[in-house]
Amino acid sequence: MDTMAQRTTRRDNGSWFGESLPRQDVLDTIERAKQLLSPEALPESGDIRDSSAASVALDSAWQAARRALDRGDVRAGSPELIRLLTQIRRDRKVLHDLEVRQRSKSMRVAWEALGRFRGISTVEALVDLCPKVMAALGFDRTMISTIHDEVWTPRAAYFAGDPAWAREIVRSGRENPQSLTTAVPEHRLLRREKCILVSDPRNNETMYKALVQPSVSRAYVAAAVRRDGQVAAFLHADCYFRDRVVDEFDLDVLGLFADGFGYILERAVLLERADSIRAEVGKLTAGAAAAIDAFIAQDADVGEMLCPDDRSAARTGPEGTELTRREIEVLQHMAAGRSNGSIAETLVISPATVKSHVKHILRKLGAANRAEAVSCWFNGFVQ
Repeated sequence: MDTMAQRTTRRDNGSWFGESLPRQDVLDTIERAKQLLSPEALPESGDIRDSSAASVALDSAWQAARRALDRGDVRAGSPELIRLLTQIRRDRKVLHDLEVRQRSKSMRVAWEALGRFRGISTVEALVDLCPKVMAALGFDRTMISTIHDEVWTPRAAYFAGDPAWAREIVRSGRENPQSLTTAVPEHRLLRREKCILVSDPRNNETMYKALVQPSVSRAYVAAAVRRDGQVAAFLHADCYFRDRVVDEFDLDVLGLFADGFGYILERAVLLERADSIRAEVGKLTAGAAAAIDAFIAQDADVGEMLCPDDRSAARTGPEGTELTRREIEVLQHMAAGRSNGSIAETLVISPATVKSHVKHILRKLGAANRAEAVSCWFNGFVQ
């Protein structure tokens, strides 16, 4: 497997959010500001990696221009200054419009991603699929962990194009589960916060080192998944391969997804409990039905068992053969040509009980089959 030092990131400098705000436009504006104003007050081009950093850079350029005017470093009517301010305002508007569109799009993407869980009813299957579904939100490294007794244990991860690395991270975390002490940033998720953004985790001594060190994350977002009001899981994500630093926007999207996933997880838990109860009830009812069938299948019916001396309802066949009330009812239906299933439905007993009655009737009448039993019975009465 590749070492951490050998891992590379995939840069995408053409646009943010998959839309056409060329990064180069913002870089050109900042470069022009550096030429006209004080360069030390403005960020380096390499630091402008996403829309959030671009907004900060444009705001810095605007403030630098105002300070230059106040100091008299540039003339108020300078054509160069006017062009710079016009360009800054244009870029800021384009960036703002882009972020608004993307926010709406990401909310829709979050709900569409949650829709991928449709038809999955077990907790284990949901947990296994969750990291891959999270990637649809715009992240390229995602992970889900379970929380039990305030102990944090990774369960599954998805690293775009590098599944071996994902397995390594999960293995490292499982071998070294993290107690959620007050020092760990994720401890805040247990108490009050829904989601957090952690910057520069490698230089933070309070971090979960079993994950941070092998993941070499520069910044990540995390959200709590709650079930019955308690934190059941953590979701983590970043954009390592795209070399994009996650921001507040990513935090909002992950928080929304975590809320929806919590409801889905709770539903799966309830379904599993219902299935378990249904299985137990099935075992009980099956046992009760077998006991009732065995009871009904006795030679004497309930009436005879309660009143053994009352024979008025029983009828005597050939050579003194005595059938019970129930056997007579079954025999009458047999004479009408009805099947065991039809007889069972009419008498509200099981087909197995009807079959038992038929067997007793054939034995008592000495008949080889149903037709012979019916004939023997009625011939006996005629005689």
